[in-house]
Amino acid sequence: MESKTSKATLHANRVGITVASINNALAFWNGVLGLTTTDIVERSDDLVEKLTGVKDAQVKLAYVKITNTFQVELIEYTSSPTEKGVAIKNKPNLPGTMYLNLQVTDLDGIVEKGKNLGWEMVEQAAVVTFPPGGLVPGSRAVYLSGPNQEMVELVEPVKEVKEDVAIEVVKEDEEESKKSEEDVKGKKKVETILIDDC
Repeated sequence: MESKTSKATLHANRVGITVASINNALAFWNGVLGLTTTDIVERSDDLVEKLTGVKDAQVKLAYVKITNTFQVELIEYTSSPTEKGVAIKNKPNLPGTMYLNLQVTDLDGIVEKGKNLGWEMVEQAAVVTFPPGGLVPGSRAVYLSGPNQEMVELVEPVKEVKEDVAIEVVKEDEEESKKSEEDVKGKKKVETILIDDC
């Protein structure tokens, strides 16, 4: 069955994450992941209260660039302490749990640096390597849970696969070039013979 793109949804702009401290959150998103903050703003107008339903809401917002068209919006409620919920450890199988998937180049380094900022592997989880024939064969992945119960899935693509693909493409291009050169030489010979015969 052919899937159709929804006409109601155009594209995803950003994902918002409520945090206890913008500065602490940016230590991970900027310092560990190496992403850029494009803007930090504070809002305290009626619009924020109406949009969020939080009385007298004042917020500090930091926008972290993931791609040219997608951002993470970190939200700190500065008007009053963030409400405390039930203290639970975030797990992927809890209804409502969401995670952001990020492709990275140094999975082990990020996991190690993240520990110092309260980011840990999800309880009883581990770094896994995807088997051949899977969705991302040879790639490594891990779920990390942050101090604000946010969750990210880090995926480190296997470098060898990309290099092999690149080598194959170069070889194919070289073979095509040789064939083209041989075809051109063959045509010139035919033209020369025909001209000589005249």
